[in-house]
Amino acid sequence: MSTREAFANVVGTIAILTSIATYSSHAAVVDPSTELGAAGPAFWAVLDNGHFNLSNPNGFIHGNVGEATGSFTDGGSAGVSGTIFLGSGVGHNTVAGDVLVLNSTLPASALTQANVAAAYYNGLAADFTTPPSAGAVTPGVYKISGNWSPNGGTYNLTPGQIYVFDISGDFKPSTAASALLFNDSTPWDVIFNVGGKVQSTGGSSTFPNLDGILLAQDSISLTPGFVAGEIISQTSINIASQGAVQGITVPDRFDTIILLGLATVTLLVLRLKLICPQ
Repeated sequence: MSTREAFANVVGTIAILTSIATYSSHAAVVDPSTELGAAGPAFWAVLDNGHFNLSNPNGFIHGNVGEATGSFTDGGSAGVSGTIFLGSGVGHNTVAGDVLVLNSTLPASALTQANVAAAYYNGLAADFTTPPSAGAVTPGVYKISGNWSPNGGTYNLTPGQIYVFDISGDFKPSTAASALLFNDSTPWDVIFNVGGKVQSTGGSSTFPNLDGILLAQDSISLTPGFVAGEIISQTSINIASQGAVQGITVPDRFDTIILLGLATVTLLVLRLKLICPQ
């Protein structure tokens, strides 16, 4: 294991443990970026647990990518601008310029935390039991039974407010006859917590644009589709036909979390040395 990978694994593990310890008790709805902790958009643009494929020449991923198991294929001309963390035994087919960290434990650890977050959001009480319509969307928890297939329209979400879309079935955004936009200038506050798969479709010049975090228990396909935030799948991810993921800059509270985690570990080591002197 390289020094770089070892350091990354230690920092990632500390962040995960710190986020779990800090946010294990919820008095109110927690924003997705905080609840996801080290699985969130402050660290990743893409997290996957099966097979990842970027096959189109015009698609791209801006941010870090984690593949815990299976295989990773980057066939895009724009490729991945961040670091690609691959778990032990993950096969890979990459392009020039891709930066790899092999045999990393970070993707699997992050996906475990993502499952904790999914369970948390599944357990929230509903503010609304039907999908919102296009236009101004009221913040809150939307419990959507079955599939949700928004086809065209602009959904304006209020910046700085938390939106939870719990979808028990599949989420199938499509442009249909007009563009489909989920607009939010603070996408780390928005989560599409999908029990099934995500299938984004549209034309080559107009396709779904989603601000937020897609967390799916099944596969994610952006063919095409544009996500400003993060995509997480426990099964597989396919990005084609100008599909793309734009990682985001989350407010720096996570720097504080990591520093607190490092400080905590340091204090524990010092305490052990005092209790058990050599």
